[in-house]
Amino acid sequence: MNHLATPFLYRVLDFKVSGDLIIEPPNDLLSRLLHDVSTRCLVQEIFVSRGWSVDRHSDYKDLSELIESLPNLRQVRLEFVCDLNAKYMTSIQEHPRKPELHLLAEQAENQPAGLLPHVRTIKVCGGDDYPFSVETHPPPAAQNFLKYITSYPNLKSCSWAAQTLGGRTSDDQTLLDFEGLGTHNNFPFLEHLALDGQYIGAQMCGWEDHFNWSSLSSLNIGPREFSVPENLKLMTGRLSNLKNLKVKISHQPRSEELCRSLECFLMSFDTLAQLELFNCFVLPHAICRHTHLMSLVVHIGETWKSLEYRAAFESDDLSFLDAQCPRLENLELDIERDLEKKEWPHDVLETFACGFSNLRSLTLHSRVGSLIHVDTREYHGQQPFKPKLTYKAGKEMGSQFFATRHRNFNANSGATETSGEYGRLQRFTLKAGLHEELPCQSRIRTMIRDAQLNTLTFNMLPPKTLGEEPELFHLERENQEKLCENSLESTPRRVLQEIVSIAEDGPRFPLLGTVGGKTQVQGLTQNLTPLKSLRSADTGSRCKSELAQYFHNYNQTIRLEGPKSEFLAAKTTHTMSDVLSQPLPTPKSDPTPFGNPILDLHDCTKLSLPFLLNQDPSTTATDPLNEVTYFRAA
Repeated sequence: MNHLATPFLYRVLDFKVSGDLIIEPPNDLLSRLLHDVSTRCLVQEIFVSRGWSVDRHSDYKDLSELIESLPNLRQVRLEFVCDLNAKYMTSIQEHPRKPELHLLAEQAENQPAGLLPHVRTIKVCGGDDYPFSVETHPPPAAQNFLKYITSYPNLKSCSWAAQTLGGRTSDDQTLLDFEGLGTHNNFPFLEHLALDGQYIGAQMCGWEDHFNWSSLSSLNIGPREFSVPENLKLMTGRLSNLKNLKVKISHQPRSEELCRSLECFLMSFDTLAQLELFNCFVLPHAICRHTHLMSLVVHIGETWKSLEYRAAFESDDLSFLDAQCPRLENLELDIERDLEKKEWPHDVLETFACGFSNLRSLTLHSRVGSLIHVDTREYHGQQPFKPKLTYKAGKEMGSQFFATRHRNFNANSGATETSGEYGRLQRFTLKAGLHEELPCQSRIRTMIRDAQLNTLTFNMLPPKTLGEEPELFHLERENQEKLCENSLESTPRRVLQEIVSIAEDGPRFPLLGTVGGKTQVQGLTQNLTPLKSLRSADTGSRCKSELAQYFHNYNQTIRLEGPKSEFLAAKTTHTMSDVLSQPLPTPKSDPTPFGNPILDLHDCTKLSLPFLLNQDPSTTATDPLNEVTYFRAA
């Protein structure tokens, strides 16, 4: 099976550069590529990122040599600040296969000397956005932005994040345009454009005959708010083929101008298939203009200073959305409790359960309300929202939701056999947590820890049999257990009680009390033996869960979030160790990686693993894999 696995392993290779050399993967792989013709022919894509230090003006001779030696190279992705006139850039441009080049970490002042037709993607950070004199100097960020997008005639994706002095942008800053900054080059037919803190200028109206608005299918704006309303006003009425739109603001919405601009923008066309709005809210009639919408996200993140009320869709709004956008497959929205009755919005949940027949994934955000803070001197006096989102509450809500959906879809004569008992719904998720972008303060480490303690994600799968409870996964459980374990001595008892109460009736640890002046949690001890992982070095694409499936006592098993990618080198050493505190499992078949095409390694030695079937359970199991035992792939 090696003839199937080897091309897969070498198709995409990752490298790191530091100083003026390629430092990862090991030099033996690089040497093999440079001297083995058959291996070189398998490589189609390379991804090069930065190591500890990168010399921007280095020629990276070994990188140039590598590019020139790969006859079937189709794509090069560079995630470090490049010298656009370096030798490796010339090697890419003169390569006979004309590989696509993606520049993923450029700076605004790094301007190309001429046209670079092989570049398909640029991500730029560093356009200075500070006050200047129009009489003496043109806007530097605007000038650089123009040069960038007109220097790449075949550019398809452009992401531009303007850098500000001190990391801050003044809201009353004068917004200047591109008047007098004309260009002699044609604009590329951009398919994706992302702008953050970059005001593209009122004179863009004069570019209508030059900028190819009709080719733009994906647009990202934000998270810095000051330029968003003006950019939206400028683009209103010009985008006729936009399919994906993402507007993200750093903080909770305060600007009515932003909401009005966004609403007018959405009403000016009707082609969206995917819409994501973070920290900005519009009325449903603007969203329902896009009847072909398949994915919708409208979420206002919670911060340390939560508002008394957060804008959210009511039941009537959802019914209107369901009627106008029947193709919706993925939905992520906020829900608000009835604070007077102290209960969940049952009418809203019933609307979700009875409608949206094509829905495959539903995610609902509720506010935390009772923020858990380790430091008792700060953020005190906040009252929790009732009811709290806990493991038990999530399971009850999920059971009622799936029961209502099952009853509705089976009673509906229009339901088809392909829709299933719950329609097409595959996952129902309840989430609560702080906004991901926390303010920069001196105690940022504590704030990040507190944010992790306040994050909840309950994933639920439809019950396999009517009457059963949905299968629920608490995704942060393991991480929160570790946070509590690492701070048992410093964490007040009330914090642990709050954390434990969230997992009521769930597979979590109960609070035992204090012993010897220290808070103790069952299952968490200072000397707890951590689970070990199967690890490998990075060179060719593979999944770490492939090996773990043969050794079920390891923590690298397949989970909902999917396997993480790792890479297999020519001489990769796999060191394995078992958990000594647990008995060894007895496999149903011979526990060996042989027979799997991904794991059928050259010159791999098969080790016999003895299993202690008759060992006294009161004694500690002995790990048959000692520190010097390993698998080596030559």
